[in-house]
Amino acid sequence: MRNEAERGRPTIGDVAALAGLSVGTVSRVFSGNTAVKPAARQQVTEAAAALGYRPHPVAQALRTGRTRIVGLCVSLAISRAMASNATVAAIIQAASSTANREGYGLMLYGAESDPSLEERNMETLVEQRLAAVVSHPVLSTAAPYRPLQEAGVPLVFITQRPAGIAADKIAPDFFTGTALAVQHCLALGKRRVALLNTDLNLEASVARYDGYSSAYATAGTLSPAGLAVADLEGARAAYLAMEMLLDGPQPPDAVIAGTGTLTLGAYACLRRRRVRIPEQVAFVGTGGLPWSWLVEPSLTMIQVDGAELGRRAIEMALARLDPGMRQAPPREVLLPTRLAVRGSTDPSIGMPPELPEDLETWLN
Repeated sequence: MRNEAERGRPTIGDVAALAGLSVGTVSRVFSGNTAVKPAARQQVTEAAAALGYRPHPVAQALRTGRTRIVGLCVSLAISRAMASNATVAAIIQAASSTANREGYGLMLYGAESDPSLEERNMETLVEQRLAAVVSHPVLSTAAPYRPLQEAGVPLVFITQRPAGIAADKIAPDFFTGTALAVQHCLALGKRRVALLNTDLNLEASVARYDGYSSAYATAGTLSPAGLAVADLEGARAAYLAMEMLLDGPQPPDAVIAGTGTLTLGAYACLRRRRVRIPEQVAFVGTGGLPWSWLVEPSLTMIQVDGAELGRRAIEMALARLDPGMRQAPPREVLLPTRLAVRGSTDPSIGMPPELPEDLETWLN
């Protein structure tokens, strides 16, 4: 059997020769040994890059006790919604391509809503010796993630970081996105803007509510009582909440749905009730729902760049594998959101002449 060099693939010996160092030193660099001097580490890194060398994943796992696999945890509810939510699909696709580019595989994992079961599942991830874990959590409790931290596994959260966990987080700017949506509705003459929101124990939910309240305060008025509905989980809950609001004594004249699944449920209710959009009720959804362009009128959306979320989350997790980053303070990255104004709030806007980028991406 031909060895690596005979097949034309660079070996650790080739890296050592080009760097002018011993094979042992090169091996210690790739295993994350902190005793290697920075200058030597830089020589090895540059030599490996010049040769296009990557450590063999199996051999490295045997040396370091870690695989070259990054875990990506998403809630099972989110996984079921992937067919209708391009944001989640974009997070997964970008996370996978970024991990692969850096020489890592990606393991997709379905997170649970039962804390005790989720804690056992996280212990299983520790046993699998993953290099790092990125989590789009379903829980706001810290306990399930402690086994990962105690094992020294780098951990990055998308959108929500449980209280009591010192870890990196990357999140969309839901405060600004929601505030822009309220301001847009108020500028159109709407006054009773409803907000459909998730559990207020979640940071993203608090950010939405604060953005909603802030927009009304900026306009010099209080937000209308009873129109900010929280603790909604899933499309059915949004459907029922929308029915309740429509049947109330002072129904809303605009609605903002805070997530993709809440958008689906609320919009389904409005159509089922034959509410005229936007004349009776202006409607703003959230997320990357490809069908939002295809309905009539097309839906105004608070848009989240799922690809950027996935890419940056993996990069943040892998950066923590650098010994120099191990003890650095937790980082928090806030990604901009944008309001895509369409016909569900502004009747002057019709169907776009060409397929928009997010729909074109989904079709490909």
